[in-house]
Amino acid sequence: MIETPFGGTKAEVRVMYIWLEELKPVLTIIRMGRGLMMGVDHNKDMEWVGASAGFYIG
Repeated sequence: MIETPFGGTKAEVRVMYIWLEELKPVLTIIRMGRGLMMGVDHNKDMEWVGASAGFYIG
């Protein structure tokens, strides 16, 4: 839970991996929502919801 000016917002981190010689994270997406579920239909007319990119330093 992340505290925002509009109340608590749930965050979900999604990581895409590739496997060449070893498992390696290549893309990170952060989803934020305050509805019952993540997704556009569950977060209509709400502030501080949506998606963004995340950075991985490894």
